[in-house]
Amino acid sequence: MSNGSPKRIDDGGPAFPFEFTDNDTDEQIVSFGMSLRDYFAGQIMVQLIGKWSHDWEHMPAKAYEIADAMIEQGSEVRDGKAPTEEPQPQNQ
Repeated sequence: MSNGSPKRIDDGGPAFPFEFTDNDTDEQIVSFGMSLRDYFAGQIMVQLIGKWSHDWEHMPAKAYEIADAMIEQGSEVRDGKAPTEEPQPQNQ
């Protein structure tokens, strides 16, 4: 049963967070920048444009689908739930 609230998407956290001190005010400034999910999707789009240029309409959704899979896999690796062996290529 759904509680009506949208499912939270794991965005992987900030991709390039940084902090600095403003020299004029000595205020500590923190910037989280874009999410890791957005960074991955942007990098994936670059590859899709070169290989999938006839289907612009579906590219962004596919890029985020791949980015989400990358974040999920990364979480599993960090949590020790991912397979430890690399998959072997299948003969076709």
